[in-house]
This record gives sequence, C-alpha cells and structure tokens, in this order.
Amino acid sequence: MIGTNKGHYGLIALIYMAGNIEKKVSVKEVAEKENISKRYLEQIFSALKKSGILISVKGSQGGYLLSRSPKEIKVGDVLRALEDIESAVPKNYRIEDTSYTIQKEVWDTIEKSINQIIDNTSIEDLKNKHNENSANIYYI
Repeated sequence: MIGTNKGHYGLIALIYMAGNIEKKVSVKEVAEKENISKRYLEQIFSALKKSGILISVKGSQGGYLLSRSPKEIKVGDVLRALEDIESAVPKNYRIEDTSYTIQKEVWDTIEKSINQIIDNTSIEDLKNKHNENSANIYYI
C-alpha cells in the first residue's frame, strides 16, 4: 500500500525545502542533510519536477524550489507523483462474489480514509509538526 521509500524520502526532502523556503536547494545538500542517497534523490526530484511540485533553476547557483507554498502542497500530491497508490487495492469483482463485499466494506473504506488524510495534510503541516517534535527533545 502506501509507504515506499520513494514516497517517504520525497516527503522528507520537501519538508527540508519547506524549512529552507527562502533559498534554492541542491539535491546534494538535501542528500547530505537528510542522509539520503544522492542518486535516489535525483530520481525523486525528477518525478516531483515532472509533476509540477518542484521547479529547477539551472546554472552554477541553480537548484530546486517548491512550485507553490508548502501549505498548498498536499501529501497526496507528493505520493501520487512518486507512487502508484491508486492501484494498491484489487478491484473489478462481481457483486455476487464474497470478494466484492470485502472490497467494498474493507478496502474501499481504508482507501477513502487514507485519501482523506493525505489530501488534507500539507507539507507545511508536516514541517510544523516536525519542528514541534524537535523542540520537545531534551538532551541530558
């Protein structure tokens, strides 16, 4: 279902970018700061650019920017750009099949709940929650 490394690392990268909104960031910078393979992150950034979530700026001072504010970018946008979440649940059962009832009553309900959460949670929400959680860490 949902939760591949690609989606996870894509969200991490966008949360990092949301925390550094005032500047362009490079794949190398994000890879080093978040301990993600640069090669893998390049694939992720390419897909996010293709889907319109990121903008690339070429040149020696180039990098990537969010295409819109972190508040407007939903987790669902990111996951749909990076993962095949729509095909996570089997479909096309006949109504008389027991599998149809399971599909309708269980899997469709789960899918609807997941979509509601990811379509109502923004990168800004995740960034704020991360900052809140980080502020509550005490070292002794």
